[in-house]
Amino acid sequence: MRLPLSQAQLGVWHALRLDPASPAFDIGGHAELPGPIEADLLERAVGAMVAEVAAFRVRFDDTTEPVTQVIAPEVRMPLARLDLTGPEAARAWMRAELGVPRDPTRDPLLEVALLRVGDERHWWFVRSHHLVLDGYSVPLVCGRVAHIYTALLQGADPGPSPFAPYRGLLDAETAYRESPDFGADREFWLGRMAGAHDVPTLGGRIGPPLGPFHRSAAELPAAVAETLRGRTWVPAVMAAFAGYLARLTGAGELRLGVPLAGRSGPLLRTPGNAANLLPLRVAVRPGRDPADLMAAVAAELRQVVRHQRYRGEDLARDLGAVGAGPALFGPSVNIRDFDHGLTFGAGETMLHDVTAGPVEDLTLSVRREGSRFGLYLDGNAGAYSRSDVEAHLPRFVDYLTAFTGRRVVPRQRSGEYESADQARARRTGGHRHGPAPAVRPPGLAEAFAQQVRATPDALALHDGDRRWTFAALTGRVDRLAAALRVAGAGPEKVVALMLPRGAEYVIGLLAVARTGAAWTPVDPARVAHIPRPDFILAGDALAGEARVGEVLAGNAWGGEVLAGEGAVVAAPPVSSTGGVPLALAAVPVVSVASEAEPPSTWPVPDPRNLASVIATSGSTGSPRAVAVTHGAIANLLSSHRTGIMTATRLRVGHTAPFTVDAALDPLLWMVAGHELVLLPEETYRDPYALVSAVREARVDLIDVPPSYLRVLLDAGLLDGEHRPGVVVFGGEAAPAELWRRLRVAAGRGLNAYGPTEFTVDALVARVSDTEAPVLGVPVAGARALVLDGALRPVPEGGVGELYLGGPGLARGYAGQPGLTAGRFVADPVGPPGERLFRTGDLVRLMVGGDLVFLGRTDDQLKIRGFRVEPGETEAVLAADPGVLACAVVPKPGPGGTVLVAYVVPAPVAPGPIPGQAPGPAAPGPMPGPAAPGPMPGQTPRPVAAGAVPGPVSPDLAAGPVELELVSGPTAPGAAGSRSGGDELAGLLMVRVRSVLPEHLVPAAIMVVPELPLAADGTLDRRALPAPELRGDRPYRAPGTVTESALCDCFAEVLEVGRVGADDDFFALGGHSLLAGRLQGVIRERLDAGVSLRAIFTHRTARALAGLLDRT
Repeated sequence: MRLPLSQAQLGVWHALRLDPASPAFDIGGHAELPGPIEADLLERAVGAMVAEVAAFRVRFDDTTEPVTQVIAPEVRMPLARLDLTGPEAARAWMRAELGVPRDPTRDPLLEVALLRVGDERHWWFVRSHHLVLDGYSVPLVCGRVAHIYTALLQGADPGPSPFAPYRGLLDAETAYRESPDFGADREFWLGRMAGAHDVPTLGGRIGPPLGPFHRSAAELPAAVAETLRGRTWVPAVMAAFAGYLARLTGAGELRLGVPLAGRSGPLLRTPGNAANLLPLRVAVRPGRDPADLMAAVAAELRQVVRHQRYRGEDLARDLGAVGAGPALFGPSVNIRDFDHGLTFGAGETMLHDVTAGPVEDLTLSVRREGSRFGLYLDGNAGAYSRSDVEAHLPRFVDYLTAFTGRRVVPRQRSGEYESADQARARRTGGHRHGPAPAVRPPGLAEAFAQQVRATPDALALHDGDRRWTFAALTGRVDRLAAALRVAGAGPEKVVALMLPRGAEYVIGLLAVARTGAAWTPVDPARVAHIPRPDFILAGDALAGEARVGEVLAGNAWGGEVLAGEGAVVAAPPVSSTGGVPLALAAVPVVSVASEAEPPSTWPVPDPRNLASVIATSGSTGSPRAVAVTHGAIANLLSSHRTGIMTATRLRVGHTAPFTVDAALDPLLWMVAGHELVLLPEETYRDPYALVSAVREARVDLIDVPPSYLRVLLDAGLLDGEHRPGVVVFGGEAAPAELWRRLRVAAGRGLNAYGPTEFTVDALVARVSDTEAPVLGVPVAGARALVLDGALRPVPEGGVGELYLGGPGLARGYAGQPGLTAGRFVADPVGPPGERLFRTGDLVRLMVGGDLVFLGRTDDQLKIRGFRVEPGETEAVLAADPGVLACAVVPKPGPGGTVLVAYVVPAPVAPGPIPGQAPGPAAPGPMPGPAAPGPMPGQTPRPVAAGAVPGPVSPDLAAGPVELELVSGPTAPGAAGSRSGGDELAGLLMVRVRSVLPEHLVPAAIMVVPELPLAADGTLDRRALPAPELRGDRPYRAPGTVTESALCDCFAEVLEVGRVGADDDFFALGGHSLLAGRLQGVIRERLDAGVSLRAIFTHRTARALAGLLDRT
């Protein structure tokens, strides 16, 4: 008989085709048979059962389309007989047997064996496959074998088969899918899943769905088992498991996977595979009474059972939760509330699972065995270690004991319950401490002066062809500091550094610190968001105050901001105010070349005084200005000296822009006595040029974001005669693959974690200490707390938000007291008056104390090492009159995460590109800030008439560059024509590029008719159309061999199917890191070197091919 596959079988079949060698779908168990065993009778009993159960006579035929199952009239089922040395040998044999894959088109899908494990001791082993049997069916068929064996032993008739026809399962399923019930169940499940959020998990990572698993087993204590007896035990266990997961993940809502029999009525007597796996949605909030939670779970479970025939595979497709999409559920609870007892002859025995099928995440199986309850916890080995699984089960038993006992704990809300593990976390604070901080460590200027006295003739600074010893450098610093002091710089004053990258920036920063004032770097893209300075320290290239005013005004640091309250610094002499905007007339401008006679001694800044003001991305659309104290910087320097700095002098490469807080770390190494090597920005952006510069200058330490470090490793950073002995990375999550590469490489790898609000670094991890990425150990005096949503410390294994406390804390956000109060909060477990910073980072507190980064509690993310709030990009788009509504979301892209903007057009079209004459369709100009001017000391780049400014890095473009518009497509059904959507997207892209730094510019702007909303009124991100990255030129096939090879290189790096000769690399999603990767691919494919500048200025395969062919 030839039959189609059921939906359950099809799900297994398709999963198995992805990994044919996986034994994950095996079902195996064993029972110890009582007394002497008649092996021949057992073999006859198995054969008789097989004759009754058509599922065991199935062979799958994949030569048909679709695949079918063929039922043979009879199948001989031999009983393997093995004589083993004992139970451990038997378990080892079973594990090995279950590890051997079976081919369902050729191999039998039932295997039985009799294992002799001792005198008069035998184990009966049964192995089947999920294609033909589900967990519900196992006790049915094993019980039937036991019944037939007993009858044969007694010479009795075993009676007729109790099983319903196998075909009944298929017929019932077909009838259901053609009935109105199918549509009604679908509507129920779509409604039930509306507004569902991401699934929390205890593993922190996703393992292969068909991979191996670890198991831990336990039996509930008799007292707990007694409380569970009765009809309510199933929802009680489920509710307790949900509470346990919520306590460890901090989630307010969970979706538990629930295996169901998928059959009812006479079909309950049909062995086969009809099992279904559906989500049970549970709301868990701190303080919810256990009885209330159990009642809610019981009500939800009744609904799930009522609609259990709708397949989980169908629901996953309905919701787009297939492949790389979101999961339907996280951990599962498998209630095995059916009889596992077997009667063989005159003796009783119990069937024990060896494996019950695939474990995608974490599965709690509960078996009631008479008055006893057996618990089995299986964890996917790709997501959980054996120690993880073995630790979770006793903790859950402890939690279940507290949950069923309604234990009330002091200091918690009425009805709250906790396990002993959680009580311990509450008592200890659940946090990690760094080493004790030094008593009154020297500040930046004081430590530098001490180093000058210790090694005056040692090289301190290397900038191109220029070298400074510590003595020469301090002389220049002190004379400039004296000039600043004459101008009025001092404690609680802020100096704006408008200096080009180079030695002058280091001199200026140290000079400001020497006066006790604070410095703030001037980022032309964000100057409007730093409070008004007290002084401006400017470079000679600005040619006086008029040029300062021009740059500031051209970058939206206008009179309105400068006329308000605030602080920042610079250095005179100030001769006149000619050409300077009136708002700047009161701000002294000091040239970096200024000098004055320094005093004999310098006052030591109060540790509580302001030391720096650094801008970071802000969710409201405006960057936040973080105010850091001298004491916080002193503590970081002291901690690094004792924690990670070496006694041997190193050449430390400085690569970070001075506008970010990471620029401070290499400077601290210099202050501690090492040699600082300033690497030019154009060198840093070109990975091959940077690797060459590192070798030429023999740099010993380099500090870069993980995403760029991967590019540098591909470019040969750790190859060749000279390689940095210390590699520091931070600013974004480190991928496991990068961690493994660094562990293999010689030297030291350091993962530095810390928000700007905690003065650069809060935790440091040595790559050599762990096999997987962790955040590391707190710096001196730092406290790292992991708290749940109720501000309770989580126990080991738990997930919560990371809070940081200690001397590295910033004051807050300059000029934003409300935002400061929301992020710098009172310490709920520390002494009165102590503050903590809410990082917004979700972490897991591992057994042993390691912290593993899991994600964010908000929309903030890291792109190429930069902290990004999508709301900042949204604010720029929303300010345009052509936009009615917008959303900016992260999407996976080539080389990492990218931003994609979705905009709903307003009835009024936007104006023309700033600086262009209005066209007939654009009645008015587009308001908004003017395009950013050049960096201080940089010559303005000319742009060809009609060209659109693109993501050209500073100093990379030497002349006119024609760039293409990068626009997202109009989604199907969007208002207006596609060309109209393209025009709006192009104009908006110009706008965001003119006011935002590159990492905040979306890779695509999609024009859509509306933003999809979930049932709760929030943005439904799953329903947003997939981004399309393309240029605005039609496809042109490559015309030369070089063009063809370059098109292939573009496609490989961008991970797209086809690239034309005229397609813009950046319009297709390219950015600076991918451009560096493209360099390497071109070297490998064409055996040709190309500079990063050339990629930015020759953005198409045709243009780049012309350049290569000419050279």
